[in-house]
Amino acid sequence: MARRTSQQLVSVITGWKRVAWLSLLQRPVYITSECPSESHEAISEVIIDEARAILQKHDIPIEKEDDIKVTMRQNAHYGCEIPTLLIVSPWSLEKQNAWEKAVEDMGRVISDRMNKDHIYVEITSPELVQPIYFTSSEDPALNKTWDSVREMVYERLQSFYATKDQTSYIDLGMYGVNPDPKANAMTIYISVSDGSDETLWLKVITDIKSKLESVGWGHVQVHMEHDAAWPWR
Repeated sequence: MARRTSQQLVSVITGWKRVAWLSLLQRPVYITSECPSESHEAISEVIIDEARAILQKHDIPIEKEDDIKVTMRQNAHYGCEIPTLLIVSPWSLEKQNAWEKAVEDMGRVISDRMNKDHIYVEITSPELVQPIYFTSSEDPALNKTWDSVREMVYERLQSFYATKDQTSYIDLGMYGVNPDPKANAMTIYISVSDGSDETLWLKVITDIKSKLESVGWGHVQVHMEHDAAWPWR
């Protein structure tokens, strides 16, 4: 998506539980260095300070001091290291618009301060960057109807261009960042092929959530990832 401002055009890219500028790196993405490169070190502190003010402006919380930093990141399979202003914050659909506006503001700040060798920006949810814990569902009521619900989920995935014939795996269990797997949210986990366009997933997942509501599964979360990002492989 792109938002035109009086200063310049800043385009942000919205994925699933993350928003980025200048590029949305396909996961898995690894931090190759916790520190910025020498060429970006001097400007990094200034950019982080301005980013904190932008987060406050848009009411976007960060839970720990190191949830905002400039790092070097790289896709696990290809590409070069990319300097990134990485911000980790709890995601919700209600916060999506605020995230997009914040990334837009940060992109504008970086563009104003750097003529070249830009630092990229990504706001992402904790479960996309922290260790994940998963255990199978032990809920008798959910397990009893899981086969029919899984079939419904698959049918909905087949009805969208982004996920049609792309589904590799669907499972039900407790999924999240809590080391006690049973303390995490009940979640339908979906893995799709790497060719599936992540920027189109929100519409797909919103549709699936609506169907879950209609069968009494409204409390169950839905999470989708590319095959290569599957944490249990």
